[in-house]
Amino acid sequence: MLTRPIALNLKYKPQLLVGLGIGVWLYLFLVLIGPFDSGELSLRIRTILMIGYGLVFFGSYALLIPFQNWLYGRWGKWTLRNELALVSFFCIYSLPLIYLYYKTDLVNGDYSFFDFSLLIYCPTITILIPVIVAGRYFVAYLMRKNDENNLSEATVTLVGDNKLDILKLSISDLVALEAANNYVAVHYLIDGQLQKKLLRNSLRKMQASVPEMVQVHRSYLVNPRHFIEWKDGSTLGLTQKTVPVSQKYKTSLLDMNAFVPK
Repeated sequence: MLTRPIALNLKYKPQLLVGLGIGVWLYLFLVLIGPFDSGELSLRIRTILMIGYGLVFFGSYALLIPFQNWLYGRWGKWTLRNELALVSFFCIYSLPLIYLYYKTDLVNGDYSFFDFSLLIYCPTITILIPVIVAGRYFVAYLMRKNDENNLSEATVTLVGDNKLDILKLSISDLVALEAANNYVAVHYLIDGQLQKKLLRNSLRKMQASVPEMVQVHRSYLVNPRHFIEWKDGSTLGLTQKTVPVSQKYKTSLLDMNAFVPK
């Protein structure tokens, strides 16, 4: 369960929107509910002072994004365990930053770090965690749906040097193209079963016919739609097939939403 691959949105803009949502939600919660010692302040004062807490949480989450992307590049996949660990790490490292604001002259809080952590931070972050998880899930879901909608359902015709050697199929059924000496092995699906056909051609020439395919190795082009998981840092799992990944192409693949585990 914890090792099950899940989607992860690596783009900064949607992740920054998650951070903004967290900051705004926390701000409104502290202003309107007035929990703990902030409840002793007037609504007008809370409206001003609580802005700082929202900004600190937003900044803390913004710092988390490059760290998250670095971890994904290192591990080559994202699992439920990784997600839980990252959210837990965020909750821990944002605590001292929040406390520093609490002790500024603006707030001038009286609690010690231990009391602040136990009486104020822990109850508040417990309420906030579902918001963080929901926001991260939502941007990952939108990324996945957008990728699915952008995948073309058009057909493609692959032709070998022999003009009678023709294979016409839907792009959605094309899994991978593999260089095999003077031939290209076309791996494709028919009724859900993986098939293979050799066409006398070069991989470079074949790529021009299917620009949707992505190069992952000098001998392989793959259809992003059939990506399932990173088996390890140098192997991709596709529909009914695995292919090697060259270090030359790995960095660019990790920057593509299409190669984020679903």
